[in-house]
Amino acid sequence: MTKPALPQASSSVAHLARRRMADLTTAERKVARALLAAYPVAGLETVAELARRAQVSGPTVIRFAAKLGYDRYPDFQQALKDELLARESTPVRQISTRHTGRDSVLARAQHRFHDAVARTLDGLAEQDITACAALLANTSRPVTAVAGRFTFGLAEYFIGHLQQVRPRAGLVYGGPFGHLSHALDMPRRGVLVAFDFRRYQQDTIEFVRTVRRRGASVVLVTDPWLSPIADIADYTFPAAVEAVSPFDSLMPAFALADLLITAVIESIGDPAEQRVRQLEKLTEPSDDFRSTLQQGQGDTARKVN
Repeated sequence: MTKPALPQASSSVAHLARRRMADLTTAERKVARALLAAYPVAGLETVAELARRAQVSGPTVIRFAAKLGYDRYPDFQQALKDELLARESTPVRQISTRHTGRDSVLARAQHRFHDAVARTLDGLAEQDITACAALLANTSRPVTAVAGRFTFGLAEYFIGHLQQVRPRAGLVYGGPFGHLSHALDMPRRGVLVAFDFRRYQQDTIEFVRTVRRRGASVVLVTDPWLSPIADIADYTFPAAVEAVSPFDSLMPAFALADLLITAVIESIGDPAEQRVRQLEKLTEPSDDFRSTLQQGQGDTARKVN
């Protein structure tokens, strides 16, 4: 095989390099860092050019590619080229590959969504989930979520659940001006959770970079090809995007969000349960409201009779 036998949701070369970092030699890590610092351009250079960039030997570059699962350096470069093409994929291109088989849309959805969620979860590292959950559970550090046009609903879903189990969690609103004010107000020890998928949104990327420069930690939820935010993120979680329609699906990303929330709840422990109970009490109707409701039900019954 010329490509790594890994879940597609983890198949970007950058993600592979990060995941394999602990298995690399000191010299091979230099290649990985040189690649990630100028990704993906550095990987499209010749072996000699990438070796000079990383200040290592040519054979070290070849060994690095092999550690990622590529038998030959051209296979490594082809993976990068395929990545670039996939990043630029649009609904117009995807609809041109319309399904022509006999199986129903329901049958295709059952297979594709099940497979996409499974591959997303299989591509995660347990230690990353645990460490990220501990970061998000630290109530001394406020958490803010930011997203683009199509991922805003995912960010709302995530932060809405997070608000139920911990204080000081919010969402960036207001377009470019809102981004500026949030960047100004966000504390240096804040945590930013960014949702950015292919056709990556430049204003989101710039906002995250600004906040990162001001000292915040960054958690990224993205697609298999990795938003540019991955270069500065503390934790990066790729989610598959395969769908039955020509549009990318966020279903695996929602499953990933659920997983992170569950890990945060377990990291917080009893205070999370206590907060949920307190919120439930606040949502209970007041005595006056109950009396009004009961009286209204009585009046309705009398009218019916």
